[in-house]
Amino acid sequence: MNGDLVTLRPMDPGDAAAQHRWFQDPDVTRYTGFRYPPSLTAIETRLRGAEDSTFANPRFAIDRRDTGETIGYVALRDVTPESRAGELDIVIGERSAWNLGFGTDATRTICRYAFRTLGLHRVHLWVFTENAAAIRAYEKAGFVREGVARDRWFKHGRWHDCLLMGLLADEAAP
Repeated sequence: MNGDLVTLRPMDPGDAAAQHRWFQDPDVTRYTGFRYPPSLTAIETRLRGAEDSTFANPRFAIDRRDTGETIGYVALRDVTPESRAGELDIVIGERSAWNLGFGTDATRTICRYAFRTLGLHRVHLWVFTENAAAIRAYEKAGFVREGVARDRWFKHGRWHDCLLMGLLADEAAP
């Protein structure tokens, strides 16, 4: 799937080395659910079968269209036909790709896939309230702030508030 700046492709075991490198960087994992850097073996195990995305858990690598470099991944979690909803998970792991619009474009592209291909009605996400760059990217992609969960995530020795954001199919850009 092509966006303006990125191509989303099925992840494969060859993506493990890049993900391992990203997840050793505390700046990359600062706002993720990772509490401890995962081992290369753990990432390889997680990626085994990732190239066979399922309706319930479609996962994609994010490649730059201009260079072909893999810069991150994006996934939808807990998708069910009954709920017609899913939770967005995205990481731009390459620092050189930060603040250049790749995250916004990848978010728009996965949401088009969610709404047009999977027939979902809603995509939502949780983001740390202090992650201003991510919140801006999600808002540019059309996500709306829906509420704050106080002390939702414990990380770095303290509690963090998280913002719930959502996008409905009829709100998404064409």
